[in-house]
Amino acid sequence: MKVSVSVPDELWDEASATVGLFEKDVSPSALVQRALQSYVSSSSIRAPRYRRERPVGAANQISTIAKRLEAEAHREFEAGYHRGIKLSENVGWRDFETVVRAVERGSDLRKTLYQLVAGERAAIADFDKELSDVWIETGSGYSFTGSDVFWQGVSEALRDIFLQVRAPIDDSGSTVVADAPVQPDSDDGA
Repeated sequence: MKVSVSVPDELWDEASATVGLFEKDVSPSALVQRALQSYVSSSSIRAPRYRRERPVGAANQISTIAKRLEAEAHREFEAGYHRGIKLSENVGWRDFETVVRAVERGSDLRKTLYQLVAGERAAIADFDKELSDVWIETGSGYSFTGSDVFWQGVSEALRDIFLQVRAPIDDSGSTVVADAPVQPDSDDGA
């Protein structure tokens, strides 16, 4: 197998010098092969002999369990997404934008919501009401319930609403949404 790789000059010079102490005129191919052999044989990455293969029949069990958990995770995501929509129904633009922008910057949604509610801003009371069943107040603040997948659903719903609000308008006056297509609900009789 032939592969092209890029190696920083300093690293190549150091590796060549290290091997060159023991052998003269080592080819690039030999140097890379030696490095890979050393990496593969190092005890920190080799699995113990008993872990080299999955037990017989485990693949089917893993597949069955993974399918079940995937379906459960999908339900969690949908529940979170719907919660994000419900959460947004009574929240003002400033608070909504604050939350979405914080999440865009990589902040954890739960932490951002906690900071807004803990700041006791009157306008954020709607967040507090809507989230009362997914967090509990503790002596030191709030603790959130719901899985990470649930909160990913909440985040994506908020993001999709934000994109819809900020979407450009085309010449006909229709909203153009390129990143998150808006699909009509099938259960609203439309």
